[in-house]
Amino acid sequence: MSIFVLIFGPSAVGKMTVGQELSRASGIPLFHNHRTIDAIVPVFEFGSAPYKQLVAEIRTRVFEEAVTGRLPGLIFTYVWPLDSPESRSLIQQWCEIFRKGGWSIVFVELRASLKVRLQRNSSPNRLLNKSMKRDIQKSEYLLRKNDVEWRANSNALDRFDEADVHMILDTERTEPKEAASEINACLATVSARR
Repeated sequence: MSIFVLIFGPSAVGKMTVGQELSRASGIPLFHNHRTIDAIVPVFEFGSAPYKQLVAEIRTRVFEEAVTGRLPGLIFTYVWPLDSPESRSLIQQWCEIFRKGGWSIVFVELRASLKVRLQRNSSPNRLLNKSMKRDIQKSEYLLRKNDVEWRANSNALDRFDEADVHMILDTERTEPKEAASEINACLATVSARR
């Protein structure tokens, strides 16, 4: 049984780091969102129409190939602006690809305070794997801006009907390996249900 794991939450909450640990623990490949972002921004400005279209197309194609390639699963990270109908539509489209392939879907939401995320913004692992974040001043500005403009953590009114499971982890209190272990245990339970 293959599982699509969507790890979401605000910038610098630890999505990629937890995803890396989960990939090591589960054997499921990680395709973090900056793999596509960093490929496109040297050519098209972040947020421009061509950027959005190309990033969406590449991600969609990777997801389609993951399903037809019979992977054991796929871990993907995403800053999901929860109030954005455009983002909700993208998530639904992606989930539909995996549903049609018979995959289970698990949403993992990560939370941490702005103070902690600002500290993590310049971590070596983040800078190594995300070229756009190497301009610390710009990255911090965008992190703060997105925090004001986007709601990247759920509230009681949010529904996640696309997912079989929606789990929430506080990465201030949970180390990445511990978070990965909790998620991996959840994945085993989801697989056993099918």
